Amino acid sequence: VQEEEDRIKIFPNPAQTKVKVEINSLNSRAVSWELVNTDGRVVKEGNVRKSQRSNFEIDVEELPAGTYVLRTLVGEQTIVRKLLKF
Repeated sequence: VQEEEDRIKIFPNPAQTKVKVEINSLNSRAVSWELVNTDGRVVKEGNVRKSQRSNFEIDVEELPAGTYVLRTLVGEQTIVRKLLKF
């Protein structure tokens, strides 16, 4: 489980304008992500280009303050992290 915890990091958290996402040990797997609000609605989503796979940014500036869930699909595995926006 510790290995999975280290697999993806998001910072800063809480965030105000942009969130950086770092993914470790990707190999050549496809990566997509969804940012979901507390109502379960997807408020942002995207695919990560191969050149950015280990490191990408999400612009959260226009989102209202609150709690969100970042669901990142790496190959067949879904990794979930909580994100606070202020």
